[in-house]
Formats: sequence, C-alpha cells, structure tokens
Amino acid sequence: MGGPAGSGQGEAAPLRVLGIDPGIATCGYGLIEAPDGGRARPAVVEFGAVRPRGPGDPARLADLYAAVCRLLDTYRPDTAAVERLYHNRNVSTAAAVGQARGVILLALARAGLPIGEYTPTEVKLAVAGYGGADKRQMQAMVAVQLGLAEPPRPDDAADALGLCLCHLLGQGLQARLASAGYRQDAPGGRRSRALLEAVSRTEHERRAGLRAGRRLPEAAVPRPARTPDGAEGGSTSEPHG
Repeated sequence: MGGPAGSGQGEAAPLRVLGIDPGIATCGYGLIEAPDGGRARPAVVEFGAVRPRGPGDPARLADLYAAVCRLLDTYRPDTAAVERLYHNRNVSTAAAVGQARGVILLALARAGLPIGEYTPTEVKLAVAGYGGADKRQMQAMVAVQLGLAEPPRPDDAADALGLCLCHLLGQGLQARLASAGYRQDAPGGRRSRALLEAVSRTEHERRAGLRAGRRLPEAAVPRPARTPDGAEGGSTSEPHG
C-alpha cells in the first residue's frame, strides 16, 4: 500500500498520512499528503467523520471496521496516526474508545501500514507548540498549517488532521536523525514520541521557571510549514464544509 514511486530525479514519492480520532459513536478521520516523502508542505486530501450504526456496540464496531477498510482502499495512505488512549475518569467512555481503537488498529495492521500513536498532549505540542493548547487554538492552528479558510468540522475531523500533522512531524524528525547517523531502533513513531515528550518536559520546566520568577527560553518545536492552498475534497461519510 502507498503512493507512486519517486521520480528518477531524486525526489521521493509523496507521503500520504491517515489520521484517526477513535470513537464508537463518532470517529474522526483526516488525510494529508506532503510531496517529496513528507519533507515539503502538506495539503489536505480529505477529512470527515464516520458515525457507526447498529443495535449495540458489536454491530457499531463491525461498521467502524468496515468504514476504516473503505478509507484504506479508497485513499491508499502510506502511514497512519491514531490517538493513544489516555487516562479518563469515565470508565465506560474509556472502554468504548478502547474498543474502537482496537478495531481501527486491526484494520491498519492488516493493511500493513506503519502506525504512530500519540497522546493529545503530544499532538498539541506538535501542532500548536504548547501542550496545554485548548480545542479552539488547536483547530485554528490545524487550519493555518493546512491552508484551510476555516477550522475543519466536525471537531473529530480537526483532531484527526492534527494527528496527521503530528505524525508528519515525527516522520521528519526520524528522517533527520537517520541523516545524522542515529539508529532507528524503535518502530512506528516511538522515537518521535520520545522527542516530543522531551520537548514537553522542556515546556513544563519553562513554565515552572516563569512561576518562580525566572525567564527561560521558549521550547523550540519544529512545525510543518504552512501551505497556502489546502486542496479539499468531499467526505465519504460526513461531508465537511
């Protein structure tokens, strides 16, 4: 699975990233594509939301699995990013999201895709440069970085596009590490997560220093470049607009 081979002039093939924000009632998805193996500015391919239907969770999970498989068959991404399950005081909500993540990861794994998993804090760091960014700030930054005229809707789709940008940043970090001679021992995004976590610790220390009356330098978070023209398309499940 993946895009076309690169040209004979040394330019890598475009990198297409599928981002998924899991949910058993509403599951956001987004696809972006960056030319030259992910090193050039990304553009939107598609985004929207899947709303599984059925009498009970088993039927909804089957519907969600089928919808993800259709996305994979239609858009043929090269890699995928999924939100990592994090602590949630609502046990029933966490269990439902965990079930949705399970069928999503199964579909991606059966398609042979490399998968990156990221917490909301990691996505906020990558997209907004601040791990405490709120939803409105995140949606605005996703729109800016993808050249969209307005924040994407629904919210779940915006979250999925944020996952795409976070994963694209991780791919770029891994490429720079490889070019510098570092070994890529960890599979599918773990090294990039470690780097993002290190940046998160730096931001935490900076804020602690400000509270103590000391000014520390801002954490340097590399971001994907802006693109002036995001190419929008129609949604296969819930149209955006």
